[in-house]
Amino acid sequence: MTYMMPIVTRDYKFSDGTLEQLADLIAANLTRDLADLAPRGITAATVTALQQMRTNFSNVPTDDEAR
Repeated sequence: MTYMMPIVTRDYKFSDGTLEQLADLIAANLTRDLADLAPRGITAATVTALQQMRTNFSNVPTDDEAR
């Protein structure tokens, strides 16, 4: 019996690595501007949540690993 991985369809037209880099950049900018963004509800917890989502995404096996 073989196990088939579900097919994942991405809603974006760039590489997963680019998405990870974008998340890193956004987290760095949010951290830098945290004081200015506080009135908009952006907190250290918001940045931490973004970084955790990025880490979780990074830990998903790549297509090659899944094969």
